Amino acid sequence: KLQEQYSLQAKTLHTLREESVEQQKTLTELKERLMGNGKVTELKEETESLRENINDIKTMTDEELWTWMDLQMTESHIFTDPDLNLKGMAQRVGLTQKKIKQLLKDSQRYDRLYDYNTEKRVLYSCELIKRNPQYSMEAIGKEAGFMSRSTFQTEFKKRIGITPAQYRQNS
Repeated sequence: KLQEQYSLQAKTLHTLREESVEQQKTLTELKERLMGNGKVTELKEETESLRENINDIKTMTDEELWTWMDLQMTESHIFTDPDLNLKGMAQRVGLTQKKIKQLLKDSQRYDRLYDYNTEKRVLYSCELIKRNPQYSMEAIGKEAGFMSRSTFQTEFKKRIGITPAQYRQNS
């Protein structure tokens, strides 16, 4: 039994080291961007924030990490970037790509980042429809992060059960 506990602790330590290395790589990439970009102050603040978060992240459980990541995505509207991919998300929330994949899989709700982002976009578009009745559906879809009106319509109906226009009529 002690052997199993030791093995589990060793695996956990190894995983934490890998994540720390990935986070340090992210910090290095940010520093490199800092040197060649006009947004020096913004990137410097982002780097400092990431440094502070690394220490907090190391002590979080996966459930806490999921909640934290989801909060970062929601508050910053990161999901509205139509070109958002796993690498970009990892850089923005300060987690490794591997960790994000694991959290998505463990959530048992999302098979892929696409599914997670699409759900966030649809929910956000519901808010936009309610708050901005004067906006066109195309404008709402674009602001929520959809690349095309047809994708917006399809994904909205798939998740909400009615079209965005019907949703607006019912709101």
